Amino acid sequence: MTFQLQTELMQHQREGLQRALECRQSFAHLAEMGCGKTLTLLAEFQARVGRSDIMDLLVIAPKGSVRNWFHDRGPGSPSEITRHLDPRLRSDLQIATNGRTAVMRRQLEHVLAEQRLPRALFVNIEALSKRDGEAEKICHKFLKAGRCMMVIDESARIKNHKAQRTKTVLRLGKLARSRRVLTGLVAPNSPLDVFAQYLFLDRSILGTSFTLFRSRYAKMSFICQAPDSIVDFSLRRTMARARVRESTVGWTRARKIERTYELGGWIPHTAPIVDGYRNIDELRKRLAPHCHRVLKKDCLDLPDKIYQLRDSELTSEQRRVYGEVLADATSRLDAMRHVTATSAMSQILRLHQVCCGHVRTDEGELVDLPSHRPAEVLEVLEEHDGKAVVWVAYVPELEKISAAIAAEYGEESVARYWGENAGTRADDETRFLTDPRCRFMVATPATGGVGNNWQAANLAIYAANDWNLEHRLQSEDRIHRKGQSLACTYVDLQAIGTVEEKIVQALRAKMDLGSAVTGEELRRWLV
Repeated sequence: MTFQLQTELMQHQREGLQRALECRQSFAHLAEMGCGKTLTLLAEFQARVGRSDIMDLLVIAPKGSVRNWFHDRGPGSPSEITRHLDPRLRSDLQIATNGRTAVMRRQLEHVLAEQRLPRALFVNIEALSKRDGEAEKICHKFLKAGRCMMVIDESARIKNHKAQRTKTVLRLGKLARSRRVLTGLVAPNSPLDVFAQYLFLDRSILGTSFTLFRSRYAKMSFICQAPDSIVDFSLRRTMARARVRESTVGWTRARKIERTYELGGWIPHTAPIVDGYRNIDELRKRLAPHCHRVLKKDCLDLPDKIYQLRDSELTSEQRRVYGEVLADATSRLDAMRHVTATSAMSQILRLHQVCCGHVRTDEGELVDLPSHRPAEVLEVLEEHDGKAVVWVAYVPELEKISAAIAAEYGEESVARYWGENAGTRADDETRFLTDPRCRFMVATPATGGVGNNWQAANLAIYAANDWNLEHRLQSEDRIHRKGQSLACTYVDLQAIGTVEEKIVQALRAKMDLGSAVTGEELRRWLV
């Protein structure tokens, strides 16, 4: 049967569709955010269903965007499959998602039992973080029919090959007839991020050993790590061996005891450190036959992004606490014989929290600090007539800034989108997109920064940046997408002379590493 898409494909989408149909088993759509990766994927799914090549679609997506695939919010906000697929296929397609409500469970049972009609299952990737969890069992049962295309949306979420959800995805991928990944940023932190994503697609592309892959494309060095309690390693090891030799249990037993001492911390272990990267051109050539790379500047007629940096002055209380936290962090790190990344980041995090208007004590108590940040956000909004998105790094700041906006413009003017308001954020998003009185969306990049189409706004304010480059780039393109006709302005609030400047430097360094994989020039921002 031949189906007809409701949405006309652009030239770059037709090219991606053709290449994906030629690479039936594995393919990567590496299009920048807003270039229409979802439409290209659905076009392939529809074409292959028409050929009876595949009949099922399993989509693994971030929690904040998985519902955009299948959930119709109203007459003016159809889901991706409703907007694009042929109505005949859409009416036959049996859809389910993993959920806890009775309606969701009944629908899921119906879809899992269905064998005649095409099916689609949508699962949030966070649900796969538990080995042999319910979500994995559901996916496994869905894939057992052997006729499924498995898709990882925003596949950078499986870049860590040691993460449990990555291991779960790799196990499930073996059961799929074909595998696809969708992402605009394949290497958010380093070229090594591509390994797990391509391991999911096809084990023959980059091999199955991360150690060998890393040794080929990274320059490594090793540092010696040991617990702080080890004051004199040589003396303790000598004493341990002396005690073992004095025993009368025999040589084999003595060696086991000695080894136990070593594993228990008597002998420090080495940790690999990446000093740089090499053979990147070779890596790019290995990946090229299995992906379709698209940049917005090459396929969409979108206005340029405009970046502004505004100084954010700390209050006297923030400066006082910042100095105390900085002194405490410095003394703690200086006292450590072996400084770990975790210990250093925990201190940096506290400094960043102070800049944003709060800090957590060692006991976990939240201490609120007076901050100019909400007032500075309001100053920026006063200069703007249309809708705007305000990105915040922490929930306490989300609450304070959204409350300040509501006090200034009215409660109906503000919508919220963050991890813990899952029950209301869909309604808030609908208000933001359809109600002219709702002008402001306050959100966290980790939740609202993926999958959402918020091009109703053309201003984005970053009340604070975090360390995650993917969060920054993804959140930027919520408003800079197909259908945007206005210039998009990005305003960053930054406390000069604080750790916030270091965060920007780190993001720039990561961006440079990520661009090395695809051979693109470094995107400039925060200048």
